[in-house]
Amino acid sequence: MQVHQKRRDQGVPMVSALHGAVWEVHQQWIGAWRRVGRPVVCIDSFEGGRVAIEWVGCLLNLPHLLPLCIAFVARLKGDDLEQVASALANKTELELGLFLEQVTAGKLDELERQVCKTILRHGVAPRTSEQLVREVLDLTGDLETSVKVFNRLMPPEMLPAMLLRPQSGRMEVAAADVQALCRFAEVVPRLPVAVTLSEPQVAALATSEIATRWEVLLREGLVAVVSPASPRGTGSSVSEDTAWRENRLSRALEFIAREGGELSSAELAQLQILGEQAVAEPAKGESAREENEARSAAESFLFEVLERLPKTRGKFRLNQRLAMTFGNQRAEVDLLAVEAGVVIEIDGYHHFADVDAYRRDRRKDVLLQKHDFFVLRFLAADVVTRLEDILDAILSVIRYRSPREPHES
Repeated sequence: MQVHQKRRDQGVPMVSALHGAVWEVHQQWIGAWRRVGRPVVCIDSFEGGRVAIEWVGCLLNLPHLLPLCIAFVARLKGDDLEQVASALANKTELELGLFLEQVTAGKLDELERQVCKTILRHGVAPRTSEQLVREVLDLTGDLETSVKVFNRLMPPEMLPAMLLRPQSGRMEVAAADVQALCRFAEVVPRLPVAVTLSEPQVAALATSEIATRWEVLLREGLVAVVSPASPRGTGSSVSEDTAWRENRLSRALEFIAREGGELSSAELAQLQILGEQAVAEPAKGESAREENEARSAAESFLFEVLERLPKTRGKFRLNQRLAMTFGNQRAEVDLLAVEAGVVIEIDGYHHFADVDAYRRDRRKDVLLQKHDFFVLRFLAADVVTRLEDILDAILSVIRYRSPREPHES
């Protein structure tokens, strides 16, 4: 995929067409861009203008959007950043418009100026995220125009990348959506875009006699991913294994919807990625990558599911240290419901492969119980495949333990 980005940097349209063990490469693709500071928008369809709302909404939610816009105006004016920021903070809406007309005359067109004014005005008199997105889209009208305008107002490397994935319960991305993504890539060739293709789609692409321009883009961008976690010696193909995983995940997501969980397309895509990773690699590492960050996709998936359900939203915290000492440091738990005093531990295979680790977990359970915590342990491998049973257990314990005095953590 490094080759793909090099060609994008040269202004050559590229679409990374991911296929094979995509449950792993999704997170790798998203993580690679986020590590360099670029946000990623996950979508499942171009229908109804939802992509524009998701992409513009992601961009307008960036905490550094306003400073970047102010810095852009300062560069146009040739003044010190702090002086421009101070001057803008004290201007009325009318004064702001006149100021921008003077500074950007001959440098920005009217649409770019109006979008810039909308963002700066939001810094002085904030509106809700929905209002800001609607104001910008009312000005730009569509996704392509929005991207072109923001490509002018801020560094191109800060614009959100885009990943097109199948809708929940489906094995393939619709052909019309793939074509729309390819057309979009041609309009903004430096923006990273990717699509998940099923193996039948890849086979059809390879045997097509008359290649359209979008088919050529996909052929050039094919990225085959082989999972080290794929079953060996069973005769199962990668596509069959993928179908089994996606079916399990689809059922889990349907259960969330039945329980009243509301998911935007971006949230659904995030849960799909975490769920696929949780099924593919259920084992948990020994230490968290960062404070308050999950050690495994299984932990992240369960936490995000609990945050989406009305009955558990806001009740749990991820990777919490408690007041009591376990070993030579403060005890840490995977998920903690402070008010109910419920602890959830997600166990990977190593918890049972090592007798010392098994004994250590039992000692930890006793310590938590002595401090009046109710401990629930689940297998990482079951978090997706037996999600319904796990959530039933969690909800029943929450009902039993609430209301309670908050535990110290």
